[in-house]
Amino acid sequence: MFDAYQFLKMKPIVLLLAISALFASCGSDQTVTYSLKDVAFTAEGPLFEGPNTMQYELTNSLSDSLKAAGFTIEQLEKVQLKSASFSTSDSLGFGAFNSIALQLAAENTPMVSAAIINPIPAGAKNTDLTISKEA
Repeated sequence: MFDAYQFLKMKPIVLLLAISALFASCGSDQTVTYSLKDVAFTAEGPLFEGPNTMQYELTNSLSDSLKAAGFTIEQLEKVQLKSASFSTSDSLGFGAFNSIALQLAAENTPMVSAAIINPIPAGAKNTDLTISKEA
């Protein structure tokens, strides 16, 4: 038997579910790929045993790429590092290095250990880093 009173009590729940389904169907994730290629680092001696730092300041900002794709920085929900690789044209390759760690920093955010390779394979001129889970 159909109970109108029970149906009317459920009506707000049905309406809420219908509105939620509508919003869920309207929103879709959109991905913008931002690639940083051919960044030149120069390590000039003397390099000491232990950690040596090379830095690169990004001038082609992520917000410029988002703007070109029709988005604003405020719409950004997540940034994910997909890959990181290093290569050298030096005849020594990476012979003077034991490991490479990639750390990323930005204004108002903590530094993130993004990727690492340790040890670097002997004789390597190109190497892919292992991406960390927090990156």
